[in-house]
Amino acid sequence: MRNKIQMKALVIKYLDSLANYFSYHNTLHTCNVLANAVFIGCNEDLEKHDLELLMTAALWHDTGFILTYKDHEEASCQLCKKHLPDFGYSPEEVEIVISLIMDTKLPNNPTNLISQILLDSDVAYLGTSLAQKRSTDLFHELQHFDSSLTHEKWIQTQIQFLESHRFYTQFGISFLESPKQAYIQTLRLQAI
Repeated sequence: MRNKIQMKALVIKYLDSLANYFSYHNTLHTCNVLANAVFIGCNEDLEKHDLELLMTAALWHDTGFILTYKDHEEASCQLCKKHLPDFGYSPEEVEIVISLIMDTKLPNNPTNLISQILLDSDVAYLGTSLAQKRSTDLFHELQHFDSSLTHEKWIQTQIQFLESHRFYTQFGISFLESPKQAYIQTLRLQAI
């Protein structure tokens, strides 16, 4: 039987065990992605079962950071294989969740609507007033792993990423794209 409360508690326990330098990929990020996934999934009229699989992928997508920074998506998938059957997920459902998590790996290549929703949920902050704050959190986290990453390099990296990024869902396109474009303009001014 699926006990979502126990499953979420396990994931939060994993994420809360991350070192403090995980200033972006942490419990807050995962909870935000989960909330975004529910919101966007409902806006996209996902079927109940698809919404449940989306929520599961959103919850587990960054758990692999407890094992490794590089290729954390694969590590997240290993944790899903280990734990999801204990929560009543069939082998087919586990594979769907794994596929969704792997679709979050850069460069993104969403394979279906559920994947598109997860990708938009993962970076929805880019189209909100939190863009600068969360991007700064990511900068500090990445700087821990690469001390040569300067603020100037980060601004350029962000601009390049945002110029190539796209939202996939109707919600993302309609409500997040315009604020994201404004954020790009802010970054361009910082780069001068």
